Amino acid sequence: RHQNSSSPSIVATANPNPGDPSDPSNYSENRYNCIMRQFHRPVKQFRMWLPTMPLMMVSAKNATARHPAFAIFRTWPRATKHEIKEYLTKIYQLPVAKVRTMNYEGKRKRLQTQKFTYFYKYANFKKAVVTFDRSMTDVGIGTHVPELEDQKEEDEEVMEGEEESYERKPPVAIESGKESS
Repeated sequence: RHQNSSSPSIVATANPNPGDPSDPSNYSENRYNCIMRQFHRPVKQFRMWLPTMPLMMVSAKNATARHPAFAIFRTWPRATKHEIKEYLTKIYQLPVAKVRTMNYEGKRKRLQTQKFTYFYKYANFKKAVVTFDRSMTDVGIGTHVPELEDQKEEDEEVMEGEEESYERKPPVAIESGKESS
């Protein structure tokens, strides 16, 4: 195309100061860099999963010919099935096959006194029924731990020794200086 000599010509030239913030051509680039600095993620480090949720065992049943072993737990209402499964597999190395959960509302109670009526409520909880893999037949309820048995025997021996030192002795007749006739 033919350009008039009267109109100024626009020529794209390389910016001598590419990082100059006052240059309007660098506006979008500077904005992008600021955003990227803001959302820069730290270098990945070794991460350890430390759960803080309570998981109380209510009951457990060993495996039978028809049914696999399972256990029933109580936990927070906001705990998910995945979290419960990860908790049991990563910390206790249990072969979890299935997790079923039910939410329960805490019982509401009323306490009547002479002057006032007090209302209170127990905490809500989630009941988790965990079914284990067929490879697990015994859930360990009622098993004997050798270290604990040895400790218990030592404690019993110590207690027996203390009981011997505190045994009651039969009363001894004290002879008085008087003779009876």
